[in-house]
Amino acid sequence: MISPPLLQLFAIFAFGSCGSFSGETAATVTCKETETETNLISVPFGYPFRLYRQRYEMPGCADIEKRIMHLNGDFSAPAEFFVTIGVFAFLYSMFALVIYLRFHEQYTQIRRVPIVDLCVTGVFTFLWLVAASAWGKGLMDVKLATHPISLLSPMPVCQLEKATCSTGTTPYFGLANISVVSESHVTLTRENSLHSLYTMNI
Repeated sequence: MISPPLLQLFAIFAFGSCGSFSGETAATVTCKETETETNLISVPFGYPFRLYRQRYEMPGCADIEKRIMHLNGDFSAPAEFFVTIGVFAFLYSMFALVIYLRFHEQYTQIRRVPIVDLCVTGVFTFLWLVAASAWGKGLMDVKLATHPISLLSPMPVCQLEKATCSTGTTPYFGLANISVVSESHVTLTRENSLHSLYTMNI
């Protein structure tokens, strides 16, 4: 049973949109003693989402000196796991497609081959579900950690009201959302393929 070509397409969208993602979060800080000067704080980030490495500078206001701060969190584990499983799932799908097309007669005659294919597909389906669930949760945490409010809340100048702090650019997670949507299509297609393989072998 040949897996639909859309399986490979959805897999590419899933790990490609996650692995190539980059975004930016921003906020503005205006010291109350010099309200004519507004400091723009812009922090870029992206895959693999080791946010704690992303630095930004808090401006000094009144008796509070400027300092270097960092975003919070490390979400590289679910992101890299998701991308890795996606890459291997795609490669196996391409390999299986070649086997189905090039050696279809041998595939149907040798009973052990479809059983092995069934087992491998089942393993990939399980791993994909685990990876997708982990990345879905990780993506939600990334959205919270990169919201402009997360830049302002740890700043002493904002906590002690030494400055007027305002949120700026909110990160756009369109591509990252595509990865989560695509994984659901890949999972559904894999489950259908798994069911077809099971039906063929009983």
